[in-house]
Amino acid sequence: MSLVLAGRLPCVALLLVIAGGPTLVAEPRDSELCRALVEHAAQMRAVDATAVEKVRQRWDSRDAAFDAGQFVPEALALLDADFAAAYEAFKSGDFATSASAFATLGESGDPYVAVNALHFQARSLVECDQVETATRLLAEAVPRGPHLAEFSPFVPRLYLQYALCETLQGQVAPAAAVLRKLERDFPDAPVNAHADTAEMLAGLEHARFQPLSQVANLMTNVTARLRTAEAGDDVQD
Repeated sequence: MSLVLAGRLPCVALLLVIAGGPTLVAEPRDSELCRALVEHAAQMRAVDATAVEKVRQRWDSRDAAFDAGQFVPEALALLDADFAAAYEAFKSGDFATSASAFATLGESGDPYVAVNALHFQARSLVECDQVETATRLLAEAVPRGPHLAEFSPFVPRLYLQYALCETLQGQVAPAAAVLRKLERDFPDAPVNAHADTAEMLAGLEHARFQPLSQVANLMTNVTARLRTAEAGDDVQD
């Protein structure tokens, strides 16, 4: 994380922990999504049959610890060379490259590629201290959240990214509105429980009439809980 970004508000840590942690639980929705992706892979143009078979084998060999947040980007990296290059740049910490590459992939006609690219583009932008750009990107995506969730397990996290980008810019009321929408659109999403969305929302509502430092304190406390609950990284080798 850049020093400029780190100096803004401690809640930036929460943005990265939420966005970076594993999906936590393979929800029925995520399992259906992954199954659909496996079937979709066979229909993707100019995709090597060996890559399609590797994706299917990984799906067929899943176990109780299956993580959609790991499976989906790895599967897309096998199926799409440009996604693989962007994902590798992201994993290696070359966020300027990954932000640009995922922005291009976000224009893909393939919805699985485009929607998952959105998640990694937003994360890359924040890592590059381009919070305002990330905010604009997420502001366009979140209203379409329920539809986008058909293609990516990361969509509930986009709401949290958006809310926290708003908070970083001192936009407390808009951040609270995004969290309320998250609870309406994805009431059973694991991120709600692990991020304690209800408590964050209550704190943000209270903080609307408090100094900005109160918002920072709230986010610092939530960050500590998340570091314990969501130990792990977006990328698992």
